[in-house]
Amino acid sequence: MNLIKTSFLFKIILLSAFFISNLTTISNGNEQKKIYADKWVSLCKKDLEKNCLIAIKSTIKNPSNNKDKTIAHAYIELASKIQKQMNLIDAEEQTFKLGEKRTDIPVLFIDLPLNLDLRIKPIILIDNKEISQLEYITCHGQVGCKSIGLLNEKQIDLLSKGKNLDVFVVPFGNQKTQGFKVNFSLRGFTKSFNQLASLNK
Repeated sequence: MNLIKTSFLFKIILLSAFFISNLTTISNGNEQKKIYADKWVSLCKKDLEKNCLIAIKSTIKNPSNNKDKTIAHAYIELASKIQKQMNLIDAEEQTFKLGEKRTDIPVLFIDLPLNLDLRIKPIILIDNKEISQLEYITCHGQVGCKSIGLLNEKQIDLLSKGKNLDVFVVPFGNQKTQGFKVNFSLRGFTKSFNQLASLNK
């Protein structure tokens, strides 16, 4: 099962500066404290109810102090795709009117650790089953290496029914098989995603 393979993905990548800014703003300061490791949550910019995303973070235990250390974040936003279509006005006279159809596409962003091999695409697994790959778009000292992918309905359904979302990545200098998994819980995903989808109706 692959990610949606259309020019729309490339348009999203070209507009990624907007998304990166949006995600960085919403995940800084007090908002970042609302992102948890054990469940997905919905976050909206203040006074902008429809400018929302859902998010979760991945943590590991720091052996020096036994405290949780955040190593990655996962976000999903909805991007709108507008398509031209002919709408039937009169069946007898066969008259049509050109209209527009809006489709909301879930866009998955995952901020991963630095020092990864950017030539090897991150692999998405749900309950240890590979479902897709992501594209790296940028690396930055504050957010790590940001990756992106478009999700289809089947993948959203798998996320809703699954328990764990893993991202397999390879550190720079390692072979393709010598990587590690970044784990995210899928607890609360269905509720958060449904809330996100309802805001765009």
